[in-house]
Amino acid sequence: MKKAYKANKNNKAVKAAAPPVSEVGIMAVCSQQQVGQLQDGCENIQDNQTSTNFNHGGNPFQVVTGVVGYGGRNTDSATFAGNQATMIDCVGIAGSDNVVFGWWEWWDISKPSNSSGEFVYTARSINVGPTMSTSIYIK
Repeated sequence: MKKAYKANKNNKAVKAAAPPVSEVGIMAVCSQQQVGQLQDGCENIQDNQTSTNFNHGGNPFQVVTGVVGYGGRNTDSATFAGNQATMIDCVGIAGSDNVVFGWWEWWDISKPSNSSGEFVYTARSINVGPTMSTSIYIK
């Protein structure tokens, strides 16, 4: 390791502030009620869609969100029918240069058991930058 360090000690890594949150979206709603009806029980959500096209519910009952910029695990939140959603996974989205530019997040909305209501997703930049929200009514 010392040899590798000495060989590269003059190479400087470029550091920059993390890009602020610039876009948020609700990508899919997945539920037990739609297993067998939709692929993987998931309804893909289109841009500007304000309500799901299908009725959802059961357990599992999850929403997949996406954020461009650096929000993510510690700064994002979601509610469903007025109750706090639980983030169950957060995965970085990287470009062909392997630089992470956003995040996919999976939210459990099965508890308390609600089958319909407003899902609201909020992403806050980890540094100076905006807070952005989006929502959808889940049938």
